Amino acid sequence: MNNKEKDLCDLLEEALRSSIYSNHPPYRIHAKIDDLGLSLCYRERKSAENGQVSFDIQIVGDTCYLNWLFMLQNHARNGYERALYLSLEKFCRKLKCSKISLNESDDRYNFWMALGFKKESHQSFVKEI
Repeated sequence: MNNKEKDLCDLLEEALRSSIYSNHPPYRIHAKIDDLGLSLCYRERKSAENGQVSFDIQIVGDTCYLNWLFMLQNHARNGYERALYLSLEKFCRKLKCSKISLNESDDRYNFWMALGFKKESHQSFVKEI
C-alpha cells in the first residue's frame, strides 16, 4: 500500500471511529488506487462491539459506488447499519464526492429511502450529497 492509499485508509478509519467504533476498527481497511479510481474494502469477522461488518466502496470521478454493505441483522436493527452508512457518507463528502450510488434489492427500499436515496431504476438507488 502506498502513502496516499494509507492516508485514505486513515481518513476512513477516522470516519468509522466517530460513529460505530469507540477506538478503532478491529480489522484493517484495504485500499487500492488504479486507473479506475479508488477502491476500499473492509471485512470484519466478529467484533463484540457491533457484530460482523463488511463493505466495499469504489470512487470513480465524483461518484462513490457502495458495492457492498453487510452487517448482522440483529446489530443492523440497533442502528449500527445506519451509523455505518453515515460514516461512509462522511468519508465520501471529505473526498468531494457529489453522489453515492448503490444497487440493492427492493426489500431494503425503506431503509435507503429514509437515508435520502432516490430509486433510479429496478435495483439502483442514488443520493446527491
